[in-house]
Amino acid sequence: MLKPPSRRLVRIVVGIALWCSVVLWASLLLTERRGGDTTTLHDLSDFFITQDVTFDVELTRRQFLELGDSVYVQPVDRAADSEPVLVGEVASLVGDDGEVRAEFYGLTRRARLRIFDWHSATLYADASARLILVPDAIVWVVDTLLTSENLSRLAKEWNDTMLRHREEIFRLTTPIVRDVIHDVERTVDEALEPFMARHRREIQRLSNDLQEDLTSEEVSALFEKHVLPVAEKQFRPILVEIGDEIWGRLPLWSFSWRIAYQSLPLTSNDYVKERWREFAENEVRPLVLTHLEKFVAATREVARQALSKDDVKQHARSMFSKLTAHPEFQKLAQTFLKEVFLDDPRFHQRMIARVRSEQFQQALAAASVHVEPMLRRMADIVFGSRQEGITREFARVLRAQILRRDRRRFVLSPGSSASGPLAAEARVPVKVEVEKPR
Repeated sequence: MLKPPSRRLVRIVVGIALWCSVVLWASLLLTERRGGDTTTLHDLSDFFITQDVTFDVELTRRQFLELGDSVYVQPVDRAADSEPVLVGEVASLVGDDGEVRAEFYGLTRRARLRIFDWHSATLYADASARLILVPDAIVWVVDTLLTSENLSRLAKEWNDTMLRHREEIFRLTTPIVRDVIHDVERTVDEALEPFMARHRREIQRLSNDLQEDLTSEEVSALFEKHVLPVAEKQFRPILVEIGDEIWGRLPLWSFSWRIAYQSLPLTSNDYVKERWREFAENEVRPLVLTHLEKFVAATREVARQALSKDDVKQHARSMFSKLTAHPEFQKLAQTFLKEVFLDDPRFHQRMIARVRSEQFQQALAAASVHVEPMLRRMADIVFGSRQEGITREFARVLRAQILRRDRRRFVLSPGSSASGPLAAEARVPVKVEVEKPR
């Protein structure tokens, strides 16, 4: 016959049950997710079975790292373009001798990564890693936001809006754009000559550097082969016509007696020269100006035919590339933009007057009816909307540029299962390639 449990044993069992209930109730309060289901047991089980491990990585060259830099893994069971999953962080910096460095950040070639849960990131012996460095350049922000998919959607929004309202928008904006271009041309025309006077030395140095290319044998050969024959064909009829007209107006009798008089002793030697200057100014110059349009048309034709040749175009591109790449030209271009547009109060006043004009305000108000909805839809594509939240690309930019997170992150590739699992606490470093996205 079984004896009834003693009173002391009952108190122990009841006490254990009571304390378990209190612990369970407290854990429910601490881990309760408002608006959703409670996963207390799941969270507690994760806490007890989670096993964090560390292993070393070695970079191809020294890089700046900081404790806490993120570690991601690219899942093998998902699409290649899927987002990596956060699985760990940089636990410590390691010296070349394999010893842990007592530093929170610094330049290093080796680091020790800590995986929060070894079961969530199965790595194999041939695992590899990339260190992605996010630059501060605006180019990275633009490339991140304007993906190929976003660009196609933005182009569709633009094309749809332009097809529906193109005529009205262009009718309103064309006069304003034309006036702005005229203001820019006027500013450049007024500032060009003083600018060249102020920077005559720099321009002369640039000219001297390029003079050798302009007088090279290659340029002379190209001129003789392609330019001279066309120029002779185009300009010969004009010059013959002008010569016939000059000969018809030439005062032979006046020149003859001046030559005879000038040959006498004790007379001036400038009678013929003065008469020729007078004839050239009063007769030849007006006559040449009457054929100016023919000269312009012939010059255009010579340039068109010469530039249609492949070797001429190649040499012209080479000269232009050399000019734009020249440090003196780049310095002059930057100085020109600064002095003529950024620092010139006349240009600022013209732009302000143009923006404040009644014509601009009316055109802006009328065009915004069609343009503003398009811009809002474009912004939703790039940045996100209230209904769908911010986009993945904008979240990446915010995290890197605003929160200053994930500016350096390791992305692990698990490797092949055929190579065998990577041992926990592995001290044989996994090789890391450094990647700088644009």
